[in-house]
Amino acid sequence: MNPELLLCLFFCLMSSILLRASDELPPIPASDRVITLREVRNFWINTLLKRPIPPKPSGLYPREQAAWICRMNERKAMLDAIEVGHFGTEARMAQLAHNAHAWRLKGNEKEAKMAESELRTIETHLSKLSTLNLQRLAAEAQIESAERLRAIEAGMSSWRP
Repeated sequence: MNPELLLCLFFCLMSSILLRASDELPPIPASDRVITLREVRNFWINTLLKRPIPPKPSGLYPREQAAWICRMNERKAMLDAIEVGHFGTEARMAQLAHNAHAWRLKGNEKEAKMAESELRTIETHLSKLSTLNLQRLAAEAQIESAERLRAIEAGMSSWRP
């Protein structure tokens, strides 16, 4: 199999897991304490570990049991991903948003503005990345359509005497 295709599939899989998981990351509660990235990750891990786990369905319900096993595997994968730093951008954004509020509560407007500025920079880069990804997908769709059209034209020309 093509290594580029495998790499693309891997990144698609990881991005779908990360996108779905980033919706489930717990919000950092407001406080006047400035926090680090490690503290953000620890908070997320501890909060997710404290969430109740639904009971495992009995063997009489194999579909529900398989879904439960899948959810438990996703939960473990998400905790492992947080631990190794796969949510670095999300953690940095949560840290900056929290710290901007903390600096403002402490009366340090300069530090608050610097944190907000860095947060806006990251958000801008992420929106540009999203736009570029959409443009790439549109270009790939156009290429695929052109290749199908070429194949149809080649097939039609072979029918002509």
